[in-house]
Amino acid sequence: AIRIVLPFLALPLAAYEDYLWGFQLAWITVYFLVVLSIALTLCSKRRWTTVACICICTAASFTSLQGLLLWVVIIILGAALGWGKRELLMVVASWVVVTILYFIDFNFSDGSSPGGLAFALRHPELVARYVVHLFGSLFDPTRMLLSGTITSGVDRISPYLGVLVVVIAVVLVIFGSRALLVERRKEGADFGGKTMRLAVGIGLLVYTLLFACVTSVGRVGN
Repeated sequence: AIRIVLPFLALPLAAYEDYLWGFQLAWITVYFLVVLSIALTLCSKRRWTTVACICICTAASFTSLQGLLLWVVIIILGAALGWGKRELLMVVASWVVVTILYFIDFNFSDGSSPGGLAFALRHPELVARYVVHLFGSLFDPTRMLLSGTITSGVDRISPYLGVLVVVIAVVLVIFGSRALLVERRKEGADFGGKTMRLAVGIGLLVYTLLFACVTSVGRVGN
């Protein structure tokens, strides 16, 4: 219970000003639902776990666009923890249905103005550049506040740190997935903590990378 409640309490305290921003509060809610769904997946092996995870993912999806990414984490965890094909198919089918419903009457820009999906698809290099700056700024002691347009003020060592962070994350996902498959074969149906830790780590890494990409799509060029 503490593991579920703590992120919801700690994140708002660390970013208390974000309560004035509606979308930031939605992000905090999505973080909480991510932790809740992972805890539920790992702590329970009952039949209703799949249905509960689908409900949580649906709530996250309509809370924020980044909530749609939670389905990826649950699919990874479910496959790693030995969910049957029927359960995984239920999750994938629900993901498809929720995604279609989410994008009904969605306001897609024509691509001429920044800050939209069409613009990002036309300028993938700007999205990639923003993503590496986003990750690099977390570890850059000379960092400044990022805006949608990368300026010379932040163009210091953040890009290089960002590339390094992204490469490390991708390598960890690749080798972690391989190690997960090996451990899963060794442990069989009676999987232990190591398999769980690998599955959670891979799922969260994938979620973090996708979250940064989706966030960059909405901000690049602004």
